[in-house]
Amino acid sequence: MADIFYAGMPDWLDALNQLANGQLEPIQVDWNAMPGSIKAILNKPILAAVATSGSKGDIGLGNVDNTSDANKPVSILQQAALDRKAAKGSKADAGLSNVDNTSDANKPVSILQQAALNLKVNAASPSTTGTWSHSGGSLSLNSGAANWGSLGSASASSSYLAFIRGGTSAPAGYIGTDGGGVISGGSGTNLVLRATNYLQLGADSGAVLPITDATATFGSSGYRWTNSYFTVSPTITSDAREKDRFRVLTPTEIAAAADLARAIGVYRWKTAIMLKGDGAREHIGPTVQAAIQIMESYGLDPFKYGFICYDSWQGGTIEHAAIEATDDREMQAAWTETIPAGDRYAFRYDELNQFIAAGFEARQAAIEARLAALESAVP
Repeated sequence: MADIFYAGMPDWLDALNQLANGQLEPIQVDWNAMPGSIKAILNKPILAAVATSGSKGDIGLGNVDNTSDANKPVSILQQAALDRKAAKGSKADAGLSNVDNTSDANKPVSILQQAALNLKVNAASPSTTGTWSHSGGSLSLNSGAANWGSLGSASASSSYLAFIRGGTSAPAGYIGTDGGGVISGGSGTNLVLRATNYLQLGADSGAVLPITDATATFGSSGYRWTNSYFTVSPTITSDAREKDRFRVLTPTEIAAAADLARAIGVYRWKTAIMLKGDGAREHIGPTVQAAIQIMESYGLDPFKYGFICYDSWQGGTIEHAAIEATDDREMQAAWTETIPAGDRYAFRYDELNQFIAAGFEARQAAIEARLAALESAVP
């Protein structure tokens, strides 16, 4: 072994023998002796070294202080990290200088939000400009009690409410004013005004007029009015300035008129019998088919005369919208009305009666002329 306990004595075994024989003084052990000293304890425990020297460096803890956790100082790296943080209460250091500690319920309206709101219409007393459209469900416009609902335009002479056919821009009909009255019209399809009880039309001047003169028909052969009431008889135009080829009946026409008078009979409507049974009322007049046969029997074309009418129509459907329930009526669901194709004959009774009357007068005049001739021949 190369370990040396005593100078000049390389063999540790000899040294131990001499020490045992009392030939050598015992070596004083020094816990704090420098390494390599004969007094140093080789391979001494670390804790033992600390215990003997009191130096924390002996165990590699030179930077450790006996300080409680609560009193630990801020390290250099910790301070460097803290230096990169914003001080408490400083919004600007965090890049949030515009942030306020305001609850959601008390947040103000931003400039952009207000600009967006300015483009919206008020729910109460709304006012809009430009073109306004609605699609989807039903549209309801309700005015308060004792208030009028109104639709207006910049020009009183061209204020219209138009009904547009689905999927197109063409109006199916319109209601509006020409500046002095209410007018309505359509473009090939029906515009329906309907009331549960009475549909009333009125004008300050006392006249309800068609949109143009002598072009509109009141009702049709397929959609007839059941009755009409007047305080005086209807006024029919009969201005000589608007008539041409005014003539008297021919002898053939006079004979046909007599047969038409003989064709007058008493009848009851089948629809009335279905509704009223024996209570159906009786009416007076000929049938159009009988009149046609009579005219043709005299070689006359019945359809050249205005008192004989014939109309036919194609079948189709009409979509009826739903009607909401009110205090005085029940709700009516939307429904489709099917109109079968058909035709119908009709009279213009005023002209038919005039034709028969003219025939009577001609026959009466002929009888009186013959009587006069006979009387003058009697001595």
